[in-house]
Amino acid sequence: WASRFIERWSTSAGNLSRSSARIDGTAGSHDHLERDRYIPAVTIASVAKRTVLITGGTSGLGLRAAAELASDPNWHVVITGRDLLRSQSAAAEIGAEPEVLDLGSLDDVRRFSERFSAGRRPPLGALVCNAGLQHISGLALSKDGYESTFAVNHLGHFLLVALLLDQLTSPARVVIVASNTHNPGQRTGMPVPRYTTAAELARPDA
Repeated sequence: WASRFIERWSTSAGNLSRSSARIDGTAGSHDHLERDRYIPAVTIASVAKRTVLITGGTSGLGLRAAAELASDPNWHVVITGRDLLRSQSAAAEIGAEPEVLDLGSLDDVRRFSERFSAGRRPPLGALVCNAGLQHISGLALSKDGYESTFAVNHLGHFLLVALLLDQLTSPARVVIVASNTHNPGQRTGMPVPRYTTAAELARPDA
C-alpha cells in the first residue's frame, strides 16, 4: 500500500485529487523537475530506508496515509500538526515521529525547515503536502496578514517545498493533496469559485 500511495494519490469518495513532481538527478538539483509523470513508486520504497514528511498527519486522510506508511519498515514517517500534544498522540498511535508546524506562519515554516534539515533521519524520499483548512464564512487572516485558506493551503506549502527541495534525495516525490470542494459538478453546496488574481486571493480586503 505504501508504494501505491506514493505512486498515485486519488479518491473519488473524498473528492480528492493529486498532483505530483519527480526529482531527478543528484540531491539539490532542480533542473529536472517534472510534473505528472508516472514513476514506479516501488523504486522509491525498495531502496535504503527513506523519510516521508506528511503535513496535517494528525487526523483524517493524513493520519491514515501516515499509518499505512509507518507499517512499512522502508519508511521513517514524520507527521506535523499545529498542536504538540495532538501530534505526539497521533505519532505514538502509529509509530511515527511528531513535529509541530504552523503553515499559517511563514516564519514558522522557515524555522521548521531549519530544524527538520538539521535532524538526523534517513534521507528524505517523499514530501506529502496534505494539511489544509477552509472557512465557510467570514474573513480570517494568517499571522502574515494573508487570507488564511490561501496562506495555509498554498503559500505555506509552497515555501515548505522550496526550502526542503535540497533535502530530497533521488528518487523522490512531492505529493500535493487538493480538494474538489468548489467543483460545481460535485454538488457540495459550496459557491462556485471566482478567481481573479492570486493577489486578490491572498489579500481580499486590500
